Amino acid sequence: MLRAVKIAALVFCVTLLSFSNAWAIETAKETFNKGVKFANNGQFDEAILEFTKVIRINPKDAIAYYNRGKAYSLKVNYSQAILDDTKAIGLDPRYTSAYYNRCSAYLHIGNNDLAISDCSKVITFNPQLSFAYNKRGLAYRNKKSYDRAIYDFTKAIELKPFLTEGYINRAIAYFSEKHFDKGLADIHKAQSIIPVSGASAVSAATQHKPNN
Repeated sequence: MLRAVKIAALVFCVTLLSFSNAWAIETAKETFNKGVKFANNGQFDEAILEFTKVIRINPKDAIAYYNRGKAYSLKVNYSQAILDDTKAIGLDPRYTSAYYNRCSAYLHIGNNDLAISDCSKVITFNPQLSFAYNKRGLAYRNKKSYDRAIYDFTKAIELKPFLTEGYINRAIAYFSEKHFDKGLADIHKAQSIIPVSGASAVSAATQHKPNN
């Protein structure tokens, strides 16, 4: 009789635990989706709150850390974004998007070496990501390593021929190296891709144009 009671109690506990886990998983999913919706609507504070709730339910949810980090980046809170992306990477060392987001954050705070390191990691995982080359090129350009920057911008353009910012960024690097003809050619190419807004799109590059 006593044994039967213990077995019944054990079954009850297991059932209760299973129900609790299922409830937690469903709650985390709903909360995560709310966070994504807030983020898509530009409500980043609300999104951060929802992703934080998900993390409390499951502290090993790398995707929640990444999404919260992305929301922090969009709020220009790059230090917190770096912390969240670092946590996501710790939980999932091959989390390409987290490396890319952290690269962007490092770039914004002027830490070009760490930005290069993270973008290089992204490229190792996926050599076809044009935006990673473009981002790494920006970091090299900031360090005045123009040859490396031009190489990365060129690679980005090869992978995505209509990447307007790739042409603009490469133009600035060319102008910095006094390759004015090549820089002007890139500006014209960028304008041909976006003829309606071409003037505003190349404004940064044209500041580096040679004086006539």
